Amino acid sequence: MKAQKITTFTDKTGRLINLPTFKPMQQVELIVLFPLQENSPAVKKRRPPEKLKGVLLEKGDIFSSAPHSDWGIS
Repeated sequence: MKAQKITTFTDKTGRLINLPTFKPMQQVELIVLFPLQENSPAVKKRRPPEKLKGVLLEKGDIFSSAPHSDWGIS
């Protein structure tokens, strides 16, 4: 399979410009990727509620509390 990456724009009617020419009846596969918009909402970092801060204390190895078969480890 031959691949060619093209970055192009659309004209005022929304049609793609500067595409390569193809042979008649040639099968092609197009993958269209849209760049992320700068004004898209930012992903917020998740944090636990303040009232839970410091409530949970980890004592010891939590992974040994379940058998290996429960973790999918052979």
